[in-house]
Amino acid sequence: SDVCSSDLWVAELQRLWREGINFKALPWNLKPKAVSTGAQATMLMICVEPLLPAHVLSAVGSSAEESDSQSESADGLAEYRLQAHALGDCNLFIVRNGKMIRTFPMADSAAFAAPPHVFSSIVKDAVYADKFQHLDDRCQEGDLLVACTDAIGLWAMQEYEAGRQVDWMRYWENDEAWQADIQHFRTLPAGDPRRMRIDDCTLLLLQVVAETNEESEREILPDRSD
Repeated sequence: SDVCSSDLWVAELQRLWREGINFKALPWNLKPKAVSTGAQATMLMICVEPLLPAHVLSAVGSSAEESDSQSESADGLAEYRLQAHALGDCNLFIVRNGKMIRTFPMADSAAFAAPPHVFSSIVKDAVYADKFQHLDDRCQEGDLLVACTDAIGLWAMQEYEAGRQVDWMRYWENDEAWQADIQHFRTLPAGDPRRMRIDDCTLLLLQVVAETNEESEREILPDRSD
């Protein structure tokens, strides 16, 4: 429902954007962009939720087959429901044991060539809800969820299509490696298949970990010192 109501809150964000700009004070070279182009943004939303165990489903009168919900994968790892909603060309890669097993919403590198749908700060009465793409899948304990902007997404997709796995964990808590690799791939010669487009490069790494109730179930005793 939040995705479907996006058209309403976009109008409010557009109003706030306009109010935050002093158009009279803008340099001459920035005024055309502010008036005719405005700001544009893509969006990728991710939600990971635990699946109900079979014995819980039985207690509420539903079978595992009917609900298509299991709490563990075939190899005994905890499973989760993964939902994602995307507008534009931000991309999600699902990586398991170092190998990419799913990509969303872009299916291949060629898809990045098409102009993406974007939120606009100045286009009035635009309808965005029907432009969203949706994913409802599963992920499991240990999976790495890689969310990135289009320059990173295109580069990574080309790496996968060439049979090369991307070592995303190299960048986990290692900003220096991230900056060094961005600089390296951007400065490769024109025509090099591994060259990265010079554009915004934003990367978010999320790892799925099994839930623990140890902290939440610990009894909190009142402070009787007073």
